[in-house]
Amino acid sequence: VYHGGMDRGQRSMVQDAYLNDPNAIMIATNAFGMGVDRPDVRFVIHYSIPGTLEAYYQEAGRAGRDGRLAQCMLLYAPQDRNLQEWFIENDSPSRNELIALHRAIVARVRDEGIAKVSPDELIRATRLFEVKLRVGLSQLERYNALERLRDDSYGVHLRPGELSEETLDQIQIDVKLWRQQKREKLNKMIDYAETTTKCRQQMLVSHFGEMSPVNAKPCCDFHIREMKGEAHPDFKQMAEA
Repeated sequence: VYHGGMDRGQRSMVQDAYLNDPNAIMIATNAFGMGVDRPDVRFVIHYSIPGTLEAYYQEAGRAGRDGRLAQCMLLYAPQDRNLQEWFIENDSPSRNELIALHRAIVARVRDEGIAKVSPDELIRATRLFEVKLRVGLSQLERYNALERLRDDSYGVHLRPGELSEETLDQIQIDVKLWRQQKREKLNKMIDYAETTTKCRQQMLVSHFGEMSPVNAKPCCDFHIREMKGEAHPDFKQMAEA
């Protein structure tokens, strides 16, 4: 198993074990896979939908990089949308949380107006999730309410600036726009999952601007149903399901 809550040593050990075992099965969150290039992956199974078609295409695309037949399966239920909506609503700090983060940094300022803090220290002080903390620091830095000087073994060296009401208003406007864009992407992912009348592979390549027809058929369940199960022998189990 692999997830972002594991420490670095555990993650390295599990990743190495997966790469070295020819019959390995990895059960993981989307924290796994970036930079992992194993060409002989035969199956990629999504337990629920990712938030975007871009994420799905990247993750499913790890199968069959050796050019041999591979299968990608997406398990979907309409309530999957609720989890993705929760991610959209909760990965950016609220106005009050952003103020609390800025104050926590200011309270730790020492010599030359610099605060030396570790992410864990800020998480304890603000009770923010790690993702919210990273986003909040990025927002403060983008609007010059914070200057990130350097990282070292202790943590992060930060120089806080002024956090005005105008800056807070602008950040909230940006967050609202960003969430709207994420919902639009989620709608496209759900359209992909729910379609019964289109080639899924054609939907994917068209999403990325490729207009040429898909020739590697049967590439998805749409064509398997179209062929009434008379597909490649390796797809029989999928067709029967």
